[in-house]
Amino acid sequence: MPISVVISEAAKAHAEALVSSGRYESLEQAVEAAIWQLDPLPRDDVVDLDTLPPALRARIEAGIAAADAGDVVYGETFLDELSAKYRSMIGR
Repeated sequence: MPISVVISEAAKAHAEALVSSGRYESLEQAVEAAIWQLDPLPRDDVVDLDTLPPALRARIEAGIAAADAGDVVYGETFLDELSAKYRSMIGR
């Protein structure tokens, strides 16, 4: 549903810079992303990947594909390995 809003020149310039950088595909997408930040979704809600910035959407889709292929590391295992790595670096 199209609507019209008035924003400051500074906000418009910022949104245009975000679009130019490739973070968002359009001003509409940038504004929609900002609106969603006003009231974070509950943790159990489903996020529509099409509303996310393209770069973030691509990373999420790559992560889902890796998980579907079984290419995962469990959090506890990752943290244990990371902890061991840094302990060895400081000689403990």
